[in-house]
Amino acid sequence: MGPLVGETELSEALVNAGKISSSLHHLPKRFSIFSMCESFSDFVTFSPYKWLLVGIRCLCRVKEAEGQLSKLVQDPIAAVQNALRPLMKALVSAHLLRNRDSDVWVYVVSCLTEIMRITAPEVPYNDDQMKEIFKMTVRAFGKLADTSCPSYKKAVGVLDTVSRVRLSLVMLDLECDDLILKMFRQFLKTIRPNHPESVLLSMEAIMVTVIHESEEVPMDLLEILLAALNKESQTSHQWLRGLRRRF
Repeated sequence: MGPLVGETELSEALVNAGKISSSLHHLPKRFSIFSMCESFSDFVTFSPYKWLLVGIRCLCRVKEAEGQLSKLVQDPIAAVQNALRPLMKALVSAHLLRNRDSDVWVYVVSCLTEIMRITAPEVPYNDDQMKEIFKMTVRAFGKLADTSCPSYKKAVGVLDTVSRVRLSLVMLDLECDDLILKMFRQFLKTIRPNHPESVLLSMEAIMVTVIHESEEVPMDLLEILLAALNKESQTSHQWLRGLRRRF
């Protein structure tokens, strides 16, 4: 985490980052750097270079927002909370959360998990929005399968935040049963011998939290774990045996 900046400076930076909403509201829901030209009358003269520039600008704005959010402590002062509102609204827009550019939406998910960290234990969005956010969060976990992927490090950060803040408890409260099953499958599918121990520990913490805090562990979830134990990967066996001892 970078050094904290002044409250006024940080508030202004969050407001500026939140302007991604006003700069993108006219774009189609399926926004990407290749489809945005459909929103402009000057179709012929809208060159690929302009598509690229808009895509880069979008990614830069989201990165800026993520950087500012990472500097915030939990339960910030009222001025910062007010500055957060336009950014919070922008981040759940279809233009960003379901952007075709994987780098963009993974950074958006990182921003949203940071917001959940900042506002915890309060939930920052309504139930439907939270379910959509968690759906994209589990999708981001898929980036953990390839350590050479440009979005890998950011996905690791998302995983760490979900683990530390125990956001899986919110998934349980929202009864995201199918999504939790998908998350377990995703973890078991993406385990790699070259994953650092911190990644495995974060996955373990999330899974243990879900199992310990569930009133009744679904049979489907237990079947997923038992099936994983039958795999040939020695790395998977060692990790799962350690996980089983935690139950």
